[in-house]
Amino acid sequence: MRLASAVALAACFGCSGPTDAPGTSGAGGTRTDPGSSGGSTMSAGGNAPAAGRHQGGSSNGGSSTSGSGGSTSGSAGSGGSATAGSSSAELPALAGCTDPHSVGPTPVRRLSQLEYSNAVRDLFGASVPPSELPTDELLGGVFVVNTSAMSADQFTRYDIVAQGVADAAAQNIAQASSCAATDATCIKGYLAVKARQAFHGVLEADDQKALAALYDSVAVTDPTLAASTAIHFMLDSPRFLYVVEFGTPSGALSKLSPGEVAGRLASFLWRSVPDSALLQAADTGGLADANGIREQATRLFQDAKAVPMLKEFVNHWLALSASTGTDATAQAIDAETGDVFASLAQGSGAYGDLFTSTMSRGNQALATFYGVPLGSDGTLALPSERAGLLLRAAFMRSHIKGDLGSPTQRGKIIRAALLCDPVRPPDKNVDMSVATPMNGQTAQDVFDQHAKDPACAGCHVYMDPIGYAFGTYGPDGVYDSALAKSTSGSIAGGNTNDFSADFADTAGLMQLLGTSTLPEQCFAVETARFALGRLESTADACGLSDIWTAFEQANFDLQTLFVEVATSSLMQERNTVKAGEACQ
Repeated sequence: MRLASAVALAACFGCSGPTDAPGTSGAGGTRTDPGSSGGSTMSAGGNAPAAGRHQGGSSNGGSSTSGSGGSTSGSAGSGGSATAGSSSAELPALAGCTDPHSVGPTPVRRLSQLEYSNAVRDLFGASVPPSELPTDELLGGVFVVNTSAMSADQFTRYDIVAQGVADAAAQNIAQASSCAATDATCIKGYLAVKARQAFHGVLEADDQKALAALYDSVAVTDPTLAASTAIHFMLDSPRFLYVVEFGTPSGALSKLSPGEVAGRLASFLWRSVPDSALLQAADTGGLADANGIREQATRLFQDAKAVPMLKEFVNHWLALSASTGTDATAQAIDAETGDVFASLAQGSGAYGDLFTSTMSRGNQALATFYGVPLGSDGTLALPSERAGLLLRAAFMRSHIKGDLGSPTQRGKIIRAALLCDPVRPPDKNVDMSVATPMNGQTAQDVFDQHAKDPACAGCHVYMDPIGYAFGTYGPDGVYDSALAKSTSGSIAGGNTNDFSADFADTAGLMQLLGTSTLPEQCFAVETARFALGRLESTADACGLSDIWTAFEQANFDLQTLFVEVATSSLMQERNTVKAGEACQ
């Protein structure tokens, strides 16, 4: 490894993430209190909405109503109604594009559990349960970021896993490498190829020499032990455990090398390391321009290896919590949202389908839960009250308060995940307990009572009226129209944007979220956050705007969004790191 790179890398391991926090730069990413400043209308981002689509906005003007039918009953219905203000409401993260050659601070990050597990699988055919690895840190409570310094305990866990993988791989190295067991030159060549993959597309000459020397020093007495030692060294290296990129500096910006771009593509779309085809593309000019990168990104996205990534994205995006135990129904509910999202994304699904699709995939346990027949191909056709991902059981049971379906928790995640306007947690001295429903009270009744507390009202007004839409869904995900007297509600303008609207019923909220510009923009930004492993800053505005434009022009096609994020300038560049400076 280059000396300057080593010094810079050492300075990076203690970094905690971007210092240009979106909450202060205007990008709208941190968990701030939506009631503090009202927000402003931004002009950058999308074009005028098509007919039947909503811009949202504040209520200080004329209003328009779209949708047909709908009622204030508990049913999601088949149309619903929603009223939106006339002013535009666009995401601040897309505003302020002044320099197309700028990119936000890029911290060095440690591999996620999924990335590590997938990497050792693709490198050596090993199976490592994520539970054996150090836990992940979440970006704003949502996506994995892992930028804190590694502890001794964390490294010990990695080291134990690495030793097991290395020992197993060494026993099979002759077959895996197609080398004779005594052909040291051949085996060292195989190890060099694996090291380049493991080091996220870049193997420097000094690292290759060190790996070969380590192998030779042990192979004199025991070739199998030598292979194990070399692989163990590879998996314990910072170049594997961390995503480390330097690029070619040009002022404050560094353009990533083709190998580094290959590493980013694999990390994003496969949550793994590059395969041989991706590295060959890097070596032969296939990643030299956007068209070549787009071709490889499309290949990776359409591969079965992208499915775990898509499942991880949607589960983190919607903050879905997995059940414990071995209950077949609970496990089927856990798997459903990821299966449906992956199927839509790798098929012809668009953003709007996430709020309208009644297609599902699962087993007989899931079919029984929903009360529908199971198709011979494992598909299910669900009733209208299950249209879209938000009305499935996994979402409902993930956002509860004790034994109650919580309008607060459900509204809170809608605000954060779909409006990019998260609500700051309350102070520690605020009483968050909720009374038990009595004398025919609904969950909404007791939450409304709680929200009247002056210490609580300032925040609940931004969450509960959104969560009213889900009142007919119990804490176990079961639908029961008797659980709520009404599912009408509203979205109030918040801190990072002024998107606001009223809705008459559950279907009305789904229509708003699925056809309004701001939630569409928020989804694009959330996808970029997931890919980059960091929150955006004002320096990312041009790259994010390019992503949004491509997404909008493709009629919000899900595959297009993921591929365009992978192709964007934000994935090809980073801020320049100098030896001895912090990793930012």
